[in-house]
Amino acid sequence: MKRFVFVLLAALLIVSPVFANGTQETTKEDDGVKIGVIYTIAGLGGASFNDVIHEGCQRAVADFGVKYEYVEPSTIADEETVMEEMCASGEYALIICVGNEQKDAVSTVAAKYPQQNFCYIDASVDLPNIANYECAENEGGFLIGMLCALAEKEGLSPMFNAEKRFGFIGGVNNVIINRFAAGFIAGARYVDKSYSFDVNYVGGFADTTTAKAIATTMYDSGCDVIFHAAGGSGIGMFNAAQEKKFIAVGVNTNQNSIAPDYIIASMLKRVDNAAYAAIESVVKGTFQGGTVKQNLADGGVGYTNEGSNIKLTDTIKTQLDTVESLIKSGELTVPATIEDALAF
Repeated sequence: MKRFVFVLLAALLIVSPVFANGTQETTKEDDGVKIGVIYTIAGLGGASFNDVIHEGCQRAVADFGVKYEYVEPSTIADEETVMEEMCASGEYALIICVGNEQKDAVSTVAAKYPQQNFCYIDASVDLPNIANYECAENEGGFLIGMLCALAEKEGLSPMFNAEKRFGFIGGVNNVIINRFAAGFIAGARYVDKSYSFDVNYVGGFADTTTAKAIATTMYDSGCDVIFHAAGGSGIGMFNAAQEKKFIAVGVNTNQNSIAPDYIIASMLKRVDNAAYAAIESVVKGTFQGGTVKQNLADGGVGYTNEGSNIKLTDTIKTQLDTVESLIKSGELTVPATIEDALAF
């Protein structure tokens, strides 16, 4: 069953009680621009991917006074159903779709409604009514891999061991998730070619039990650092880090406060900026189809150590800044596949 929520911000957010069908509705009428968002089946919560987009939409509500409605589908089939309903209503100036799991639905429904504006975040469909926003996850991952290798080299934590073995846990095995892994691997190898890597996939973005089991196995095999790009599943990895005492890395938003003694950093993926930019374009009448690639140069990806109790030295920060400049200028090209990263 899908969960449908309406959000309207004027000076205050006023929301009525939840109806029997699971719908929340604002008590104030608004004839302005209406935005609809269909999140992935992982839903909101867990301080990860969907939540970052949600933050961008809320920022747009505050700045532009738009009406924001979102759905948290229970199944992939629900995603296409909701998409069709939104388009058929004719009420939405923009429909924001999220994640590779919605690609078939977006391809079908957007083609059926060529006058409907779509924003597609984290994947791409080549239709004139779709503004696609993709990220250079490999560039952000590179800084994370380099950060972890440098931190180990300087001995910033007693949790580092002598194995030179890092782990990566993805939600699913696809091109996008593997860009995170590729950057992470290449970044560590940029510091020391002798690193080895364990890569595994949960099979979804809301399975903390499997993620915890994978992380535990990686730790037992010698990994002292594990980076996840697994959405809500990543909470399971953080739980394992606290139990087994290894270094963890968060993703998408700043997850450092979840376990500050164990999470050394988080890779930032600024899909909030993608949602905000798409909404702004509709409000200002500048919307156009095509693909925007968000990277280090435009602030689309990055990292943060803020909130972690494992503090980076100035030496590490300087080295990261230097390499970040090389990537931004194009002097250093980061591999985008695991195969290329292992040969980097």
